[in-house]
Amino acid sequence: MKVLIKNLGTVREAEIELKPLTVFVGPNDTGKKWTAYTVAAIFGYYGWSEHKKAYEAGTLSHAYPVLEAAINQLLEEGNAKINLIQFFDENFDSYINDISKLSAQWMSKFMGAGQATFDGMEVQMDLHDVYQNLLRGIRRMPFEEKLSADETGKTLLNAFKEKGEPDICFCTKGSFKNKLPLHTIRNFVTGYVFIFFHIALYHWVYYFQSERTAINWLMMPSGSKQDGNRIGTGKKDSVAFMPYPMDNLIKIFDKTRDEGSYKDRLNQAKNNKNISNYLELADLIQQEILGGSIGFSKPEPDIAQELAFRPITDDKEADSDALLASSMVRELSSLVIYLRYTAMRNDLLVIDEPEMNLQPEAQAKLIEFLSMLVNAGLNIIITTQSQYLVDHLINLMKAAEQEDPKSISGEFILKTADAFISKDDVSMYLFEKGTAKDILNGDGFIDLETFMGGIPSDPTASAGVTKGT
Repeated sequence: MKVLIKNLGTVREAEIELKPLTVFVGPNDTGKKWTAYTVAAIFGYYGWSEHKKAYEAGTLSHAYPVLEAAINQLLEEGNAKINLIQFFDENFDSYINDISKLSAQWMSKFMGAGQATFDGMEVQMDLHDVYQNLLRGIRRMPFEEKLSADETGKTLLNAFKEKGEPDICFCTKGSFKNKLPLHTIRNFVTGYVFIFFHIALYHWVYYFQSERTAINWLMMPSGSKQDGNRIGTGKKDSVAFMPYPMDNLIKIFDKTRDEGSYKDRLNQAKNNKNISNYLELADLIQQEILGGSIGFSKPEPDIAQELAFRPITDDKEADSDALLASSMVRELSSLVIYLRYTAMRNDLLVIDEPEMNLQPEAQAKLIEFLSMLVNAGLNIIITTQSQYLVDHLINLMKAAEQEDPKSISGEFILKTADAFISKDDVSMYLFEKGTAKDILNGDGFIDLETFMGGIPSDPTASAGVTKGT
């Protein structure tokens, strides 16, 4: 899928092709982060939510008669259905363009950049290469949601879709028009129709911004935080003034701490190979990169529990507060928690500067690990300034082309061919001078002689397919 962006911060114009692994490289203040976040916001929950608000407010240029007819039928007859395949076939371009046009209005709030202006920003999406896969994903997806209006939990409105069927059905039992406001009914119907587009494209979007090392402190129980800083006075206050990406990451921790059960996740893994794989990957990053395990202070959900880090050592009492652990542990703890409790196939992760606080060998390990995540069904956008990371990614692409990749896996740090990634699954862009240049050629080499000190045009000539650089 391709995205054309104009007038976004320092980016005058850039065309990006998103792949399972998309890499933005370049110096500071060249638009890498804003571009990554803009794209992810449009595809994710935030874009869906803002579009839904605009549709209900009547501020969109495009109308959806099928939706209005279904809402009227539901009000009059108590049931309605919409053929999602037909609906998106007819409204695909209009819907994604509506969200893209709206993005200029809400990007300042999303980014927490109150002084920035996005008035001239333009975003255009071309998703036709994934269109058929999108429709197949919508058809495969089962769905059920209920709306209750009182404390008894009595269901007034149902929405459901059978796996493999094109229709989403809405129905009710008894009279509900006098018990539910019209805007609530409209939001329920329109929201759950539009959400199928986003979930079929990317199951969910998660942000791991450069400020993630502070998350360990922000998700501590409010009673243990220091007074004097409004951001730390409680959960509601703690997210009130934050950009959405920070709020998004805090909610992963909050939900996991309050509701997450590792026992439940293990039970889910018994029937879901993807979840089982993500649990194994969470173990791998802890053992091979962190040199210890990240966990909560209590085995089951508890609002008072905190993160703890246990290094690999003979001392069984060596637990430490994750807040006080090394910067590398704080850097990667959010990724561990995500994989252990939250990850689902086809999620999109936006990771800002994954190399932060990591020495060169750890950076090489991490790009091998991130490639394993992509091969396990996750999508990743990273922004980076690391030559080590980019250079070693080239090695992984070249290794994937070998006749017998497993035979050379021992030469790499994690010693697994699962870290080798096809060049067809990678795109790489250099941000500079107001644009983004595609620097990955068809052979999997960098079309660039200098980047942060220089990357060879043929990395195998100097680095080879080796342990990393």
